[in-house]
Amino acid sequence: MEDWNKKLTTAAEDGDIEALKLCLQNGADIDNQDFIFITQHCPVYQTSFDVSCIIPEIWRDSINEGCRGEDTWRSVDSSLIEDRYGETALMKAADGGHLEICRLLIDRGCKIDITDSDGYTALHYAAREGHLQITRCLVEQGGASPWLQYIR
Repeated sequence: MEDWNKKLTTAAEDGDIEALKLCLQNGADIDNQDFIFITQHCPVYQTSFDVSCIIPEIWRDSINEGCRGEDTWRSVDSSLIEDRYGETALMKAADGGHLEICRLLIDRGCKIDITDSDGYTALHYAAREGHLQITRCLVEQGGASPWLQYIR
C-alpha cells in the first residue's frame, strides 16, 4: 500500500508539482503532518522535549526502554524513530521556495495556520528563508496574518 501522505510532503519538498497532484488525486491528506517519534530524555537525539503526547501508545514503552541509559540507544529500532517536526506539505514547499506548489496547495484548500512542533507556520518558514514571493502569496492569497507570532 502506497503512503500518499509521505509522497505528498516529499513532492512538496522537492518542488515536484506533477507528483504532488498525483498524491492529491490518490487521497493524500493535504494537511498531513509528519511528527517526530521520540520521547523525552532520549540520548539518541539528545532532547528533553516531551513529545510523548503524539506518539502512538503502542510504541511508547518500547521506545522509552530503548532510550534509557547512555549506551542503550544502539538497541532502539531506528525504523520507529523518525526526525520530523510536524511539517505540512505547505511548510516544506514554503521552506524550499516552491511558489507554484504553495499556490496549488492554497487553491486546493490547505490550512494556512497549522503549526509544527515548534510553533512555526508556513509563513514563518518562508520568511525565515527569505522567500518574499511565497511570504506575499501566503498573506495575500492564503489569508495568513502577517502579525502571526511564535506559538508554543
